[in-house]
Amino acid sequence: MRNTFLVLLFLSLNSIYSQTVEEIITSDFNQIISYTRQKKIDKVLDMTYPRLFEVYPKEMLSSLATDMLEGMGITTIYEDNETNLIVSPVKNVANTSAQICVGRYNQNMILEFNNENAAKIFSQSPMNGYTVEVIDAKKIRMLGVSFLLAINDKHTNNKWRYMNYSDEPSNPVNDLNILDSEILVETKKLIENF
Repeated sequence: MRNTFLVLLFLSLNSIYSQTVEEIITSDFNQIISYTRQKKIDKVLDMTYPRLFEVYPKEMLSSLATDMLEGMGITTIYEDNETNLIVSPVKNVANTSAQICVGRYNQNMILEFNNENAAKIFSQSPMNGYTVEVIDAKKIRMLGVSFLLAINDKHTNNKWRYMNYSDEPSNPVNDLNILDSEILVETKKLIENF
């Protein structure tokens, strides 16, 4: 009887742990989306996968995220649309000690330009996963899907850390060995299953 009780206790604790991990990741994904919409970039960076900072210093990323578009005469307004966040199962990555999870969500934003020519050029430049809707000569709306990657590995001290994920060739993360190749392969598989 005692052994049966211990087995049941172990199974229920294991189930609670699994649910808790997915709940933590889902909550963190929602928090990152909220911080992004509020332009609280430093709070997003506090939750970011630390290997990114080996290539791009945190201060530089903070400055780029807050000043880059504005320096080009572009104001970003994140719309308060339904994100429809979908979270993949947590996956152990073979040949590593890493666990990953992917979140897929809707991201809508309006870009307001100081210059009509810049708006026109930007509206004609395709962006993977996004459609562009021209609102007026200086304003466009971008509608699309974005992905967040959750990682728990030796670089995060067994904590969940996050980053935006895109498999676009122009994404420098894919070329700078920030993510192990096994993580990239498994991330693509999770995305394909959405």
